[in-house]
Amino acid sequence: MVHVRIVSILVLGLALAGMAAAAPTGPRLQTTDRSPVVVRGTNFRPAERVTVVLDAEGRWHRTATADASGRFTVQFPVSVPMCDDFRLQAFGSKGSRAMTLPQRRTTCSNPTM
Repeated sequence: MVHVRIVSILVLGLALAGMAAAAPTGPRLQTTDRSPVVVRGTNFRPAERVTVVLDAEGRWHRTATADASGRFTVQFPVSVPMCDDFRLQAFGSKGSRAMTLPQRRTTCSNPTM
């Protein structure tokens, strides 16, 4: 009887761990183009209104509504050169939040060297 309980607990634990691993991650932002800047959001709540903020030589705002699968795309009227830093933040009306660290192309060379 004790062995049956232990096996049941182990099976349940493995099933829950598998479900957690298969669950989507939290909201994410991805830059798909830099000229002009295009951003894709994923894993937001369905039909959530999302404000995306781009910090790059100024501050730019765009708003989109996530589709039924939690995705959206926004385009900013600005281009960011490959070697320039920028940061993205997104704030959803249903509580979703996402941000990126300053993004910079690592292959840029330093012209002063």
